[in-house]
Amino acid sequence: MVVLRKRKLAEPSASETGLQSLLDAAASCKHLLIFTGSGLSATSGMSTFSTRGGLYERAQKRFAVQDGKKLFTYAFFEKQRLNAMAFFADIYAEAKRAKPSPGHKALAGIAAQGKLQRHYTLNIDGLAQAVGLSTWHSQKNPTGQTLEMHGSIREMVCPECGHVTDLTAPLLRAVRLKTALPCQKCHEADLRMRIMLYDDGEADVITPDDVFDVLEEDVRNADMILWVGISFQQSASTAYFRRVRGYLQESGRLETCKQAVINLSEDCLWNLLSSCSNVDNLNVMEVLASADEAMPALAARLAGTHPASAASSASAVTSQTSAPEGVAGFEGRGPSSAALSESPAALAMPAREEQAPAEAARTSEPVVDTCMSPTLPDIPGSHAMPASGEQPPEESNIGSSALSDAGMSLVPPHSSAGLPISVLDGGIDGRSDALPD
Repeated sequence: MVVLRKRKLAEPSASETGLQSLLDAAASCKHLLIFTGSGLSATSGMSTFSTRGGLYERAQKRFAVQDGKKLFTYAFFEKQRLNAMAFFADIYAEAKRAKPSPGHKALAGIAAQGKLQRHYTLNIDGLAQAVGLSTWHSQKNPTGQTLEMHGSIREMVCPECGHVTDLTAPLLRAVRLKTALPCQKCHEADLRMRIMLYDDGEADVITPDDVFDVLEEDVRNADMILWVGISFQQSASTAYFRRVRGYLQESGRLETCKQAVINLSEDCLWNLLSSCSNVDNLNVMEVLASADEAMPALAARLAGTHPASAASSASAVTSQTSAPEGVAGFEGRGPSSAALSESPAALAMPAREEQAPAEAARTSEPVVDTCMSPTLPDIPGSHAMPASGEQPPEESNIGSSALSDAGMSLVPPHSSAGLPISVLDGGIDGRSDALPD
């Protein structure tokens, strides 16, 4: 009797995944602009949104609602603030237990080399701070290295005066006991978690309106732009890409400034390109690798060392103050069922599918963004993806850009720009539907 055995497929080489092309293209770069989603926190230990036992299911059971996603909307939050906050406290606890991934450490290593223009994260888990990256603030720290587009589960904010305070142990106990916490600065309102929710009516205090002014300047100075661990299934992330594209076009650098999409799923680039009305002159590379594989390799290449050396040097950083060209080959490609499945939120939720970097990641489902994010306004030369009702959690978990795939990602509210807000995706429609990405 002949026994047929499934032959184990060989691991794709760096050249086959596009990683080698990325490393070669980035070798001479000095100002990397990096966007990250839940994929960066996929191995940090964050919960997923829609998988069995995930955040949605837990919310559904606790609040006896038909759809657990409802808990992450501002409409629900308005009616049951204290109950919702107590649930978010569980996410915070997860974020506190989460550990920075090799990708986070490599990001810190790139910053330590002085080659990071800025890091924009859709995650709300605060893990960038854990590896020593300073957080941007329009007044307190305008040179901060990480800009949290969807807030942070580790902080509380007053919706009236915008005063921000760390979520300390005493405050956490009060939140769990469902006790209102009056702002000690203005005494006009109660504190809330500083994370973006779908259609957030208080988005202005989650993310300042001037973040896009900073982004425009960063895009002008960047010599390469990376989109790491973002699935582009949510409106927020695609809106950010189109905005960046608009800035590049205005400065005449659309064809010369290299961009790369780094994600294990082949559907990510398709998702992105399908959200743009014109893909001509786009210089976007597709890198089919996990953040834990690509980022350490990139840090090592920039430092001129072996990947292992770069990882150890990045982990030592504890404090910081300051497709080949074109897009050919995406025809006929569409999202697969695996790519549409949810990935862990990288913030404060039960680990998103804890996967060991590289090999485990390749044998598992692709990381999908699951962060909260708002929907941004249309940008010339592009159009928003056909909306089918923004679904929460892509590169995110609630500690990652509001809850996203391994790190919630949220979309920053920008009332001045008339953006909608959403928390998962990311989604900011008029600043309101911004969850994981």
